[in-house]
Amino acid sequence: MPQGIKLSDAYGHEYYRSEKGKFIPGVEQLFRATHRRRAQDILSRYRPDSVLEIGCGRGEILCALSTHGVRVAGLESPDAPSWILEHPDIDVRPFDPRDKVPLEGARFDLILIWHVLEHLPDPQLVLRTCRDLLEDGGALIIGVPNRSSLQARLRLSSWFHLDVPRHLHHFNRTSLTRLAEASGWQVESWERGDLLQNLYGALQSVANLLTPGRHNILYWALHGGPFWRERADSLGLIWQLLTVWIWAPLGALLFLLETRSHQSGTLTLVLRPTSTETGD
Repeated sequence: MPQGIKLSDAYGHEYYRSEKGKFIPGVEQLFRATHRRRAQDILSRYRPDSVLEIGCGRGEILCALSTHGVRVAGLESPDAPSWILEHPDIDVRPFDPRDKVPLEGARFDLILIWHVLEHLPDPQLVLRTCRDLLEDGGALIIGVPNRSSLQARLRLSSWFHLDVPRHLHHFNRTSLTRLAEASGWQVESWERGDLLQNLYGALQSVANLLTPGRHNILYWALHGGPFWRERADSLGLIWQLLTVWIWAPLGALLFLLETRSHQSGTLTLVLRPTSTETGD
């Protein structure tokens, strides 16, 4: 966390919004459908009996998995609101990455760290902890923004996924592979990440170029509610809407180029434990 910035200032309860949703209604439905699709993909590819998600947020993926009989558990910040930590449908535990995991003796077939690793002060500590929570033959799936994507290289300060001060680290394939191997993992496969995040990241990154110093305005507007009011920039939003005919086709073209060149805005990494842990 950058000096002078408190964790509660960067997150707080408004970061999670409410039980009703994180975005305005139409966008929220798309957001939830994406999580259901991701859960279905996990079921079809890995067929896990148990799944742990570190940084589970509102628990959308875990709830979808639990409806198929998967035993699920989530870890989330102790500062998260009570409606997350006391979720009625899934087991969510408060977790500080510097402390012992509050899941005594529990082991899981699959562990998810979905766009959370970049938020953690000590990613290596968490990756090492995951080894002790994994069943034999299990896998760890990590999703992160891609620092070497075309949208990041377009202009780093305008990159949608930069998200300072919440993102403490920015990874690419090389740095994430190095971190994984130093933490006792080996890479099984790489994927280009979430399609919706890649597309929106390209669109918003290009839109940000047209409003220097006023980034992700449309994204915050799509949240609505207090989270938008705290960041309200009506003039910037109007300008991004008026110039949509410029940045939308350019952003779509950027997305296609990234997809074709395998340099998308986000990455998904599947890891398996090494037979002998390195780095000790």
